[in-house]
Amino acid sequence: MSKIAYDSGTTAQSLVLARSLVFVITIGVLLRTMRRPMVLPRDGFRGSLWIAASTVVMSLGYLASVAYIPVTLSAIVFFTFPLMVVLLAALSGRERLSLMKVMALLVAFGGLVLALGPHFDSLDIRGIVCSAVAGTAMALTIAFSGPILQRHDPLTMNVYINVWMTLAVVIVFYFAGGLAWPTTADGYAAAAGVCALYVLAFTSWLLSLRLISPVRVASLFNLEPLITIAVAYVVLDERLTAVQSAGVVSVLGAILSLALITRRQAG
Repeated sequence: MSKIAYDSGTTAQSLVLARSLVFVITIGVLLRTMRRPMVLPRDGFRGSLWIAASTVVMSLGYLASVAYIPVTLSAIVFFTFPLMVVLLAALSGRERLSLMKVMALLVAFGGLVLALGPHFDSLDIRGIVCSAVAGTAMALTIAFSGPILQRHDPLTMNVYINVWMTLAVVIVFYFAGGLAWPTTADGYAAAAGVCALYVLAFTSWLLSLRLISPVRVASLFNLEPLITIAVAYVVLDERLTAVQSAGVVSVLGAILSLALITRRQAG
């Protein structure tokens, strides 16, 4: 949907602004209706600031990447973040880094090289960097935000996070410009779909961080790159070479294997 909106003239920061505003209004009204707390204590306030910072980097990076490189390659770079979560969890002493996990990480890295390598010179480096930075921000959020989210109302935290994201994007507009809305009906429909799905997905994502371990949260995203690649193939008519396809399969296989290994160790 983002790609369709871009083709209609909008920008990544415009989409982030729109979906954050829609989120704040929708969930803010819901909070008021449900009479849920509207004020966070000091530690929740600080936590919402850093989660917002990492999330806005993730959002801008991932949405901007598809303006420079194919959606399929953007997805495969971004969705290496479950592997980063495993490394962060191991480095922080919260998960054990076994030999099988190390092998899965190496296979994923090799697959990423295959997916990007054949036409690396013809790819826009800006798209690769944007997607990689977005994946890193996603991994940091998943790995370290759980404890703060467990201590506070998830809907209230969501609203504060999106308020800070909205302010951050407004600052970006002030210094760099770039505010642009779609110019066609299809573009507006795609942008509306992005906003609606964001409200549902973002709320569900932060709620999951309260309930399960960071590695398990990351593993739940395993289906998303498959869906993204399938939609890009059907809707956007994106095609990969045989070598790139082998790389994509390697990365996805490594991520799925990592999820199975983690589940088996947890069980």
